[in-house]
Amino acid sequence: MTLKRYTLAVTSAEHWNDIHGALTIDSNQDGIPDRQITCTDSHSISAVRGTYELTDDEAQEIGRHPYVKWIELSLKDNRESFPEPSLVMPNRFAGDVKIYRDLDSNGPPATNPTSAELNRTNWALPRLSGIATNGDFWSGVVGDIAPKQGNFNFLYDGRDVDIVVQDSGTLQSHPEFLNDDGTSRVLDLVLDFPYFLDPGYFAVNGFTFTLADGSTGIGTGELVSSAAQYPTVSTSIIAVLSAGDTVDVTIYQDTGSSQNISTNNRTMFMGFKLI
Repeated sequence: MTLKRYTLAVTSAEHWNDIHGALTIDSNQDGIPDRQITCTDSHSISAVRGTYELTDDEAQEIGRHPYVKWIELSLKDNRESFPEPSLVMPNRFAGDVKIYRDLDSNGPPATNPTSAELNRTNWALPRLSGIATNGDFWSGVVGDIAPKQGNFNFLYDGRDVDIVVQDSGTLQSHPEFLNDDGTSRVLDLVLDFPYFLDPGYFAVNGFTFTLADGSTGIGTGELVSSAAQYPTVSTSIIAVLSAGDTVDVTIYQDTGSSQNISTNNRTMFMGFKLI
């Protein structure tokens, strides 16, 4: 009998004891293997998850139980069953950029920046690329650290990943969020995502219009002009061109419940909340 470690989640916390208890004793309950299962991680920070040693057939059987929401191989315990990540960005930037470590005396200019500041980033990205310490990048430097020109490898770029940022709004037309063709990389969860799923429906019914950046927007309610929102910190950390952790993610913004969704050219009132 070949055992692997599977992690599962139950549908709600009230069913945790039912499933966990039935698995860890020799239970005769329908949909539960008729033997005592070893729990290798009870995930104490979660009220609904646990990791267990199961055969593939037992995992399939448990996955059909009405109280089990999902079950999957534990990535931590089954590395060999998952593809190894490949280096998709041999270099994070097309050329060397100005890399800042100090934000005080040797930091970027607070006013009147010159063309030397067009291609710059901060210490966070070298750290994410695997450079562990200041000494690895600024060898022998102590005290206030001056910026240096450089580049570095970057393993993940966020391609084929969707991220939803729930915040007060993002300035879609900010240069840091623009593609090479001038269209924005920031989309609206309500006004853009449905068109991505089914563009034909909105085109046939006349629900489309051209946005300021030349891309297609949809309108199923009142469209009004609104003041531009400044880029939020959360969106900037994720995806700005100069310092974002993952520059090729698809970004959707959602401003939450019962608020005006304000972008740089339209507003729509929401009466629901994502959960």
